[in-house]
Amino acid sequence: MSEFFPKAMAQSIASRVVLRPLTLELSRSITAGVPSGQEWAEGYPTEGDVVIASIALEAGDAHDATTPWGPFQVCLADEVNTAIGGVGAIHPPDASGEVEIGYGIAESARGQGLALEAVQLFMRSVLAHGVRTFIAVISPENHDSQRLAERAGFTFERMISTEHDGDMQRWVHSVR
Repeated sequence: MSEFFPKAMAQSIASRVVLRPLTLELSRSITAGVPSGQEWAEGYPTEGDVVIASIALEAGDAHDATTPWGPFQVCLADEVNTAIGGVGAIHPPDASGEVEIGYGIAESARGQGLALEAVQLFMRSVLAHGVRTFIAVISPENHDSQRLAERAGFTFERMISTEHDGDMQRWVHSVR
C-alpha cells in the first residue's frame, strides 16, 4: 500500500473497499487480462481500467504509484482484495485546488454502493493535499454515474464540450 493509503486507514473510512496504488506490475496484469495473485470480480478489468493501466505503462519510469492522486485499483476489503474497479484524479489539483476525478466499477459489483464508498474514500484521502473543488465530467447518457456523483455531494454545474467525448456534463463538489 502507498504511504497515502495504509490499509488500516482505508478500512476505517470505508469498511467494504480499499484502494491499491496502480503500480506498473499491476498495470501489466490488467492490460494482459491476467490476474496476478489476485481475484477479479466478473467484468473486471473494465475498458476504462485497461486504458488507465495502458497510460501508466506508457509513462514507464515516469509513472509514480506513490502519488495521492492515483490511479488506484478499487478492491473489496475481503481476504484477497478482489479487484472491482478504479478511481483517481485525472491530474493533480491546479493552483486553485481544483481536481478532476474519474471512477468506474465492474458491472457485477454495481448497485451495492461500493463505487460511492470508493469515491468518498478517494476524496477524503486527498483533502489534506490542497483540494478545494472536485470535478466529475460525465456523459449525459450515464445516469448511474450522475446518481453516484449526486450521492457523493456533487451538483450539476453546466454542459461542456470536450475534444474526445463531445458534449459532457460538468459536476462540481466544493469543499470549503
